[in-house]
This record gives sequence, structure tokens and C-alpha cells, in this order.
Amino acid sequence: MIPEVSVIVPVYNASKYIKHTIEKILNQTKKEFELILVVDGANDGSYEICQNMSSMDNRIILVFQDNQGISAARNKGISIAKAEYIVFVDHDDLIDENLLMLAVEKINNTKSDFVKYGVRIEDVDATGRKKERLQEYEEKHYSYDDLKNEYVNIILHEMDIYVWDGIYRKDFLIKNEILFDERYKYGGEDIAFNISLFCNMYSFDSMAQVLYHHFNRESQSTSLINRNQFYDNKKMYVQLAGENLFNRFSFEDSSKIYTMFVSRVVGRVFYQLVIGDNKTEKEKKEIIRDLYGEINWEKIDVTRYKQKGYYWPWLRMKLFRNGHFLALQIAYVIRNGYRN
Repeated sequence: MIPEVSVIVPVYNASKYIKHTIEKILNQTKKEFELILVVDGANDGSYEICQNMSSMDNRIILVFQDNQGISAARNKGISIAKAEYIVFVDHDDLIDENLLMLAVEKINNTKSDFVKYGVRIEDVDATGRKKERLQEYEEKHYSYDDLKNEYVNIILHEMDIYVWDGIYRKDFLIKNEILFDERYKYGGEDIAFNISLFCNMYSFDSMAQVLYHHFNRESQSTSLINRNQFYDNKKMYVQLAGENLFNRFSFEDSSKIYTMFVSRVVGRVFYQLVIGDNKTEKEKKEIIRDLYGEINWEKIDVTRYKQKGYYWPWLRMKLFRNGHFLALQIAYVIRNGYRN
């Protein structure tokens, strides 16, 4: 019997958490699924834990490969998945017991290319201190015609950032060659995947229910393992967005979306430089000028920000476009804690 859902979990050195993650998946109210565990060169006992659990449940498919990074691990899972739908789970995260049942019901009813559901995000620092936030979406259907008008709201609500907040039709991914870019080995692959996802979709839905629990653990979560690639990732995002958006939408619609996307990237980079990283002034200037050079400024239009009352994004992009990098850094110091 072919399962209805393939749950893909890339595993790398997660021996403290992987057993609990697998147990939560196996405990779903919907039982007809396969669980694909792709162990990506783990050397901390994670493979042995997965091996033991796979011997007790025939729904588990266990794959071991040399360490190639999270993108290659997810792509391996997609390549062997047998089900109509695909769900991604990180190796230290937890899912609601009704996730598969509700997500499959939704995508079956709507016939959409994919469905996004809400997530609980828990930041855990090295001392064990926790900080939670909810990423909630409204119950809504988006057609292709809606997308060009709603894409800015999609960016504002961060619906284009994660991959573990959705269920996807496998044939849609394969037909449009939507896979994970294997240049992203240690995080950042989610946004690149979502750019292709949204630029190829004809319809998708969002759900109001919060069904996924994601942990940002220092030195553990795939999104936090390697900070060195952070700035290179941001440049690649800008390049991918420019290539994909203007192939799909009109220049006016693409310009609006591209400006919003680039503004967010600029914001994340400056926040990290000013608040998070201890880089020299020379290193900061190199990073800023590299990012500046990647942006297609002819396609940027910041006037809409001011018209709509978004004064901080407008000021941020005006300062950056005119090369007032020091002034922008000072503005971020004043707005310490601002992330978007």
C-alpha cells in the first residue's frame, strides 16, 4: 500500500533529541505515512538510535549518507519518497499529533500546490533560557492572481521563510524542479526553496492552526550551526529573487515584491552586523559593499513604503541606496532589538 504522506527528517548529530522527534511523528492520529530518516554523516550515536527505532516500526525508511549538508539530505528524501504529499521535520523539532491528519485533509479539499500551517518557535540559548513566539497564519486560499497582490503580506508575515511549516504535493515539486540548493549546507536553504515555491505556484492555502514546534537551540538547530555562511546566503537570496520574480510577474508587481524582499535582507544583515557579530569595521564594510553590489537598483522602488506609512523600511532603504552605511548602522544601534 502506497502511503499518503512522506515525512522527511534530515539527521545530523542530534542524539539528544532525535528519539523524541521520531516518537512524536509515529504517534500521529493519521497512521498511513512513511517516515524517511536521512542520516547525514552523523557520528554521535544518532544513526544507532534511528536504526533501533526503524527495527520496531516498518513505516520508517532509514538512509545513511556521508555528510553533504541539510539540503542534500532533504533532496535525498524527496528522491525516494513514495507518497503524494511531502512534509519536512527538523531532527530536534516536535509536531502536533494531528498535523498529518489536518494538513492532508486541507490539501485534499483545496487541491492547492501546498499548504502552510502555524508554528511555535522556541529560542533556547546555551544556558537553557527560553523565549517563545508564535508564527500564525490566517485561514485563507491564495490563487495565482492573488499572489501578485498578496506577496508583500506574505513577506511581512514571514510565510516565505520556513519549509517545515507546510505540506507539499510531490508532483508539483518534481514538475517545477523545486529542490534544495545544495550550496546551502548549514542553513538558509529554506528561503531559497520558498522563492522557487512561490514563483511556480498556482494556488496555496494557509491554516490558522499551530501544528509545528520548532526549536532554535544554540549549536544544535540546523539554522544556527554555521554563522559564517550567513552573509553569503543573503547575497544569494537577492540574486535568486531577482531572477525568479521578474520571470513570473509584471515589472511593476515584481519591483514591489523585490523591493520588499531586498529590504528585509538588508535589515537582517545590518541587525546581525550591529547587534550580533563582533566583526571589524573593515569586515563590515566589505560585507555591506558586497551586498550593495548584488542588488539590481533599477528594480527597486521605495516610494510605496513612505506612501503606506512604513517609515523605517523607507529610511533603511534610502540610507542604504545612497551609501550612508554608517548612518544606517547608527540607526540600528538606536533601534537595538529590531529584527525586520
